[in-house]
Amino acid sequence: MSEMDDTAGRMRALARRIEVLEQLVMRAVCLAVAGLLIAGCLVPFGYGTEAGEPVAPSVLTMPVHMLAAAGEPGGDTDELTFVVTATIGFAGLLLVVLAILGTLLVFARRDGGDGTLKLARILRALALIGTAAVLIFTLMYVGDREAVDGPGWGGVVLLVGVVAYSMLLSEPWRGLWHRPLTPVRQPPRATRSASAQPRDDSASSTGR
Repeated sequence: MSEMDDTAGRMRALARRIEVLEQLVMRAVCLAVAGLLIAGCLVPFGYGTEAGEPVAPSVLTMPVHMLAAAGEPGGDTDELTFVVTATIGFAGLLLVVLAILGTLLVFARRDGGDGTLKLARILRALALIGTAAVLIFTLMYVGDREAVDGPGWGGVVLLVGVVAYSMLLSEPWRGLWHRPLTPVRQPPRATRSASAQPRDDSASSTGR
């Protein structure tokens, strides 16, 4: 085996090792981001009491909590509208987080295309809007008021998870999972005509 072949073999082995290392890093990062997002949905964003019972709402339990509040008699129209809107918003945020977890699986396989990137950017925008709403709800539990025991960390953890997810959509992290579609380039028209010219000349000379 020549020295050039030996060098080429070492370069291929090094490239394989780098590929495996990048895959392990990507899987670990995706797992960490998924853990932050799930924890952000499970950890309460506030603590208080209602009807003498302690409550600790989270993104996961808030739709059920709001639906229970909507079923209570004596509520006015404005309050019912707020409850329905909040229920839809929190349920939508849960669906967005589930979709983000699905894209993280694609990232971990390092097989995301242009469509995955567009979808991930849309989900990031929706997640940021939903996280802002959770933080606004968290402010309702700030202060020394009756039936309020204090804010929780759910909104903050969810925000960290969304920011970490946004990091995966930027360079250089995007290069670890994004496989853009490269269009096939057609040769210039002048080149094709020039390459076809010798064949025409040879055909004419044969005819003579």
